[in-house]
Order: sequence, then structure tokens, then C-alpha cells
Amino acid sequence: MKTESEEEKNYIISRRTLLLALAAVFFLAAIIFTGYELLHVKVTGTVYEYELGERMELEPGYYLNAGPLAGKLAHADFSTVDSTRPGTYTMNIRYLLKDYAFEIRITDSVAPQITLLDGPLFFEKGTKIRPSDLVRSVMDADRHVTVTLINGSLETDTVSCDKLGARSILIRAEDSSGNRSECTAGYVVDLPPQLVNVRDYYVAAGSSENLLGFISAVDLMDGDLTDSVTISEDVSTLEPETDTIVTLSVTDSCGFRTSAEVMVHVETPETIQELIGNGDISRADHHIIGALNVYDTGLFRDQEIEDTLIDVMPTVISVRVDEKNGNIITGSGYIIDISDSYVYILTNKHVVKNFTECEIFFYTGTSAPGKVIGCDEDYDIAVIKVSLYDLPDSFTDFISTVHIDLTYWDDLSDEKIKLGLERLETNGTISHYTYGTLVKKLQNFPFFAPHVQTEMALPLMLGDSGSAVFDSEGRLIGMAFAYSIAPERDWAIPLDEIVEAYEEISGRDLYTY
Repeated sequence: MKTESEEEKNYIISRRTLLLALAAVFFLAAIIFTGYELLHVKVTGTVYEYELGERMELEPGYYLNAGPLAGKLAHADFSTVDSTRPGTYTMNIRYLLKDYAFEIRITDSVAPQITLLDGPLFFEKGTKIRPSDLVRSVMDADRHVTVTLINGSLETDTVSCDKLGARSILIRAEDSSGNRSECTAGYVVDLPPQLVNVRDYYVAAGSSENLLGFISAVDLMDGDLTDSVTISEDVSTLEPETDTIVTLSVTDSCGFRTSAEVMVHVETPETIQELIGNGDISRADHHIIGALNVYDTGLFRDQEIEDTLIDVMPTVISVRVDEKNGNIITGSGYIIDISDSYVYILTNKHVVKNFTECEIFFYTGTSAPGKVIGCDEDYDIAVIKVSLYDLPDSFTDFISTVHIDLTYWDDLSDEKIKLGLERLETNGTISHYTYGTLVKKLQNFPFFAPHVQTEMALPLMLGDSGSAVFDSEGRLIGMAFAYSIAPERDWAIPLDEIVEAYEEISGRDLYTY
């Protein structure tokens, strides 16, 4: 028989057991509830929209709306979603052996943003412009943007620069969703500068003359760029018999650069003069610096006298003297020397008579006042000078001096070499040509005894007085001054007497070969 204390004791144990059981039940329920909350999935939506370029959520829990544990146990498959292209895609999430499907919609509602290159932009005429030549960047979330040029109503990839001056073109950028933006780009079409008078050089060693003094440069937009021309090398220190290539270049304000390579031949002045005299080089084809007579017309090989007279036209002139009584005296003459200040001319003394002023007409049609500086007492020779200040700029580029070869003259016999002369009218045209042959290099002329003259079978006419007589290669042989009728004979002043008289009257030394 249990006692009261034992019964109390058993009651307490039973109560504890019940409490423990209840606690266990509550604990188990808590575990079950907690696990349910951790693993429970509640899908609140199956369609998700993103703007192209917006960051896409990749965590499965974002789509499952599940607890944190569920998010860790789920696996999302985005392999069919192209985040770089607008479109509707299906994304799957695998969770606790079950698949959940979601629709991912990527839309693009933002137009591309065009940024142009900093201007001004310049393009050479004849080239083609592409959008990349005008556009610095196009910003858009869509990687598939098409940029085109709108030329009138035509959408094109290139535009030709066929018209000079300031131009503009419409640029269009369009993405794959049809979003479009446009802007206008300005540009300038120009031509590169042009180097003018580019030729090879023959330079006397040690010459200080600037090679660039012969070159000019012009540009459509900038005008005269001559002062901007540069040369790649200083040749003033080079020794004779040296050949070198230099580069001439000029850049305009558009950044267009033009360059040209030329050969520079460095020689002694005597060598260069020989090349001129032999007709191997000339001012027409080369830049010549430091020659003893850069204006020498040189020789013309292997051609007929008719062609030679055309070639020596830059040496011939016409003389006009206005007498006080109203009469006009005209005659011919030729250029024998050119200095830094004057053009020196020879004619007959009987053409200018005792006058000191006359008018000189060149083959170009240009005229200028001439001053008679002296006459020879023994031969019919007068020397006239014309100031270069009375002639157009660069006029010496168009005229030349006669070619004087005393060595050839000294060796010349009385062979029948071909001769010719031409008479220039005051309007710059040639009135007639006269052809013939040498009769005798030195011959007595009774009317001018005791001084010998050169006899020719070269019919002279009134007005031919003072004309230069050339051989077929362009050498000066004499100066026509008279003809006799019975018997018919034609006369010229001998070459050596011409040279001697000129040097005595002018006080200048001629370079003769």
C-alpha cells in the first residue's frame, strides 16, 4: 500500500513526463514549421521584364519567392536567355525535383546616343567618307546598332567628297528594336596644297642662295603657302660632285601635306656653266644656282636652223627710237648679258644714232625704256641697258642671253655652216626669218676698211640691222649690220669684236666658252 508521499511523488513524475512530451511535441512542431518556412516555395509571378542593359537578377530565390534555404537548393538555367538582345525567353528553375518555368522579357526603348568627332573635320576631294570618319562613338545597350549616312533620300554606307567647301551630312543610328537617333555632322572638302615649280637643282658648292626661293605653294583654302614650304636638308656645306635627294613639303590648315623629292647636284660653278652651255641643263628644266651665267640659252643639238631660231627667241628684241621730227627708227637687237639690276642689249650704232633713249620690245610683247650707255668707235655696235625695275617681276624667267663660244669661233674656218636670223616686231611677233650660210669668217668690206667683217650668204632686209646671227646649234656668230647690192653681199660684225666692244663699253666681263 502506497503511502501519500509515494503518490505525490508519482504524480510529479507523471506531470514531468507530460510536460516533457508536450515540450517534445512543441519542439517537433517548431522544427516542422521552421523547415516548412525554410523550404516552402511561393511563386507570385511567372513573367519578369528587363530593359536592355539593365542588370538581370540571377539568384533563383528572387524568382521562387522562397526562403533563404530554398534559394540555396534551387538551380536556375539561363542558358536560353541572350541578355544582349531584346526578346522573350524561357528560364527554368529546378527545385526539390520540380521544375518552375519563368518568362524573361528583355525590351529596348532607348535610342542610340551619337557622339561626333571633334571638328573641324577635313577630307580630301575624291575620297569617300564613312560614318566612322565622323562619329567618335555610338552608345547603346544593343550591340547590334547600324550607323548609316543619309544622302538626300538615300541611306548609304559612304558619301563621296566630290564638291569642295563646307558640307554637312545626316547621320542615323538605329538599333535592332527600331530605336533611332539622328544628328548632322559638318565637314570641309579641300584639296592638298600644291607645290609649284618643282625641279631638280644644280647648285654651286658653297652657294648661300636659298633653294626654297625657287619654290612656291598654293592652296585652295589658305591661298599662298610659299612661306610654309620646308626642305629636309641644308646642302650649302656639300662638296662638289655630290648628289643628294631632298624632300620639299608643305602642310595646309586642314592638315593635308604635299611633298616632293628632288635631286640636288652640287658642282663647281664652271662645271654647271659647261652643262648649261652644252645644253645638258637649262632654266626651263632645272633650278640653277651659282652658275657664271645662269641665263645662257645653251646649245640645241641635232636640229635644223629653223627650229633653232624658234628656241633662241627669248634672246631677241626690237628697238624703236622716236626722233624729234616725228620719224620712228626701228631695228633689231639681242640680249647679251643680264645682271642683278639690268638687261644688257646690243644693236647697231646706226640704229640708235646719237640718241640716248629708246624703247625695247621683248618677244613676250613686254616693252621697257632703254638707255644707250655707249657705242664702239670702230664697229657698228651700241650697248643698251634696261632696268629690271621697269620689267615685270620674274621677267628674267622668260628671257635669255645669247650663247657665246669664243673657242668655237677661234677654231671656225670658212666652211659653209648654216646661219639664220629672225626679226622681232614691236608687238612681239617675228616678222620674218632669214636663212643662209657662212661665206668667210673674216673678210675685208671696202665701205668699212680697214676693219674686217664676216661675210654671209644670208639675205638681209631693211630692219634686220642689229639682229643676232646664229648657227644651227644656237651659237652667236655675228651681228647683222649691212648689205651691198652690186655685187650682192651680206655682212655681220665678227663675234670676237662684239665681245671686246661690249666689255669695254659696259665694264663687265662676259662668260664665254
